Amino acid sequence: MTIKIYSCAGSRGMRPIWTAEEMGLDYEVEMMPFPPRFLHKEFMDINILGTVPYMVDGEVHMTESVGMSQYFVDKYGPTNLKVNVDEEDYGSYLNWLSHSDATLTFPQTVFLRYTLQEVGVADKAAEGYRSCLKKLLMIENIFVAGDLQ
Repeated sequence: MTIKIYSCAGSRGMRPIWTAEEMGLDYEVEMMPFPPRFLHKEFMDINILGTVPYMVDGEVHMTESVGMSQYFVDKYGPTNLKVNVDEEDYGSYLNWLSHSDATLTFPQTVFLRYTLQEVGVADKAAEGYRSCLKKLLMIENIFVAGDLQ
């Protein structure tokens, strides 16, 4: 059975597509308009979350792009795309696999949004939260993590 990857242009679907291509796997891609939950409603019958990418390989269904790439190299390897447990850089390899979606995504998104798209909005929101926190801290007359001035 052919691997099927559902994706949208500019999405994280590029990760498993690239991995599958580099490995020479038999796969097909269904590109959809973004967001598919609104613009390609039949996709909701396949993935109730409506998120991309989404991968189907027989009975295996996955929603996480990095997990899909890891699945490909583990299931269909060996490949030089994978760093093995006995290699010196194995820890760094695992760290960067998770870092891309866990540690890096949120600050990257905030930075790009509030420096390129909504300049000044974050400063106003931060000031609002700072003011709210000051009021809460004054009620209890305690400082949790220092002076918020």
